[in-house]
Amino acid sequence: MPQMDGIAALPRLLEASPESRVIMASAFTLRNAKISMQALALGASDYIAKPLATEPNSRETFNEELRSKIEVWAAAGKTRRRAKPQVAPAVAAMPQSAVMPPAHLPVQALAIASSTGGPQALLTVLGALKNRLSRVPVFITQHMPATFTTALAEQLSRASGRPCAEPRDGEDVRPGHIYLAPGDFHMLAAREDNRTVLRLTQGAPVNFCRPSADPMLESLSRMYGAGLLTAVLTGMGQDGLELSLIHI
Repeated sequence: MPQMDGIAALPRLLEASPESRVIMASAFTLRNAKISMQALALGASDYIAKPLATEPNSRETFNEELRSKIEVWAAAGKTRRRAKPQVAPAVAAMPQSAVMPPAHLPVQALAIASSTGGPQALLTVLGALKNRLSRVPVFITQHMPATFTTALAEQLSRASGRPCAEPRDGEDVRPGHIYLAPGDFHMLAAREDNRTVLRLTQGAPVNFCRPSADPMLESLSRMYGAGLLTAVLTGMGQDGLELSLIHI
């Protein structure tokens, strides 16, 4: 657009139509990934990477992913419109054991899985927890391509006030640090020489995803057992669902 780019237009669109859902399209470059993260911080609901002419079937993949995201956000809008305005009693009625670990089992690590709509949710959650993350490591799998996860890690670090980065293969796990699975790599925890380290693999996609939440959650469960607190924030598909239910 010659007089106004998408970042400038986005707040005006949402001001004019607060119920609108904006999906940002950006290319696979770090600069454009940072622009996508900026758009999400300004209120965009989701992002999608533009197809690359050098990759076979990239346009078909783009079209399918865009269609799926539109369907997810459209369904979410219908759910909100049908929802009753007061939901607090239903939440309050849930047994305490269903939403938090028993008091005698302190949390040793936090694992978060998120997909469609995840970046906004992650910024909100980690921003709210910034004063409570100094004693435990945080592990995150967000369905995102490479370069986008790099930009997201920078935003999460600013929001939480904690170090957040894509880990190196073999890196030691440290309390108070946030580890974000890099795009196109599964992130796994392992015990080596009395140390907990992170391993990055490019094994087969799980639940059609790489990174996938399931391998991360499975490995963390072996490391921390009942001391692992797991949260599945958002999603499209089944990644993270089964193992989270088993852990609960």
